[in-house]
Amino acid sequence: MIEAINAMCRIWGIQKRRIITGRSGIGHEDGWPQATILAKIKEMQENAGAGDEQRRQHFAETYTHEDALRVHRAATGMPEELGTVLLVHYVVPHSFEMTVRQKSKIINQSTREYWTNLDRAHHWIAARLSSQDSP
Repeated sequence: MIEAINAMCRIWGIQKRRIITGRSGIGHEDGWPQATILAKIKEMQENAGAGDEQRRQHFAETYTHEDALRVHRAATGMPEELGTVLLVHYVVPHSFEMTVRQKSKIINQSTREYWTNLDRAHHWIAARLSSQDSP
């Protein structure tokens, strides 16, 4: 089950990265103004609930793949430390070649907390997906 959640989160991460950086990765076709993904994640973490109108998403649904949309909906209301590690783990592209140790340092979590919180995030999503699937 968790491996299936991991695969769904990878698709969500790709689409979330596109939302943040735009289709081409250099502009604002359908995302936020250009900046590095890590800077945006750090900004979102620091300004949670600040109501920055300039950075607000303009579309009700921006996920085009069913799995990405399901993960997005399931992650709603997730505790901040879980949501942050989910963002860093799946949205930061592999081309950055950052280790988990580097990522965890950026979000002020130990490596152990990072892996624990990622596991908890997977279980959070799995629980909400199974409740969505039940009649």
